[in-house]
Amino acid sequence: MWDPKGAIHRMNRAYEMMVIIDGDIDDPKAQAWMKTISDGIEKVGGTLHDKIDWWGKRQFAYPINKKPSGYYLVAQLVAAPGALDDLERQLRLADDIVRHKLIRLPDEEAERGLLVRVEEVLRLPTVQLRLHAVDRNHALGR
Repeated sequence: MWDPKGAIHRMNRAYEMMVIIDGDIDDPKAQAWMKTISDGIEKVGGTLHDKIDWWGKRQFAYPINKKPSGYYLVAQLVAAPGALDDLERQLRLADDIVRHKLIRLPDEEAERGLLVRVEEVLRLPTVQLRLHAVDRNHALGR
């Protein structure tokens, strides 16, 4: 999006990332990937919605790369479009990562999960922001 002064502003988007780590590595080494992923997100100006959801070691429905199990983690995050390309490349090249998937959440889903775009928060005065949160909670039946 262009502003009148000619600067480009990128609209942040809500994403969900799931990563499956090789089940043959030790648990602490697998959990170290949570820090790597959160650092990679923060490095490009993105933010995690909450802490990374660690699912632990799970059996696969079928062998993947001749492996019977893997460690799962899920992260909900907000970042600019294209900002996570380097992180995805790093995951694709890593030997410990069996699979990963980054999906853009639809706007309705992002709002339902209370993932708010940064521009939305920055545009609203504090009073409106509080009212917006109250209205959203009321709409969600809370």
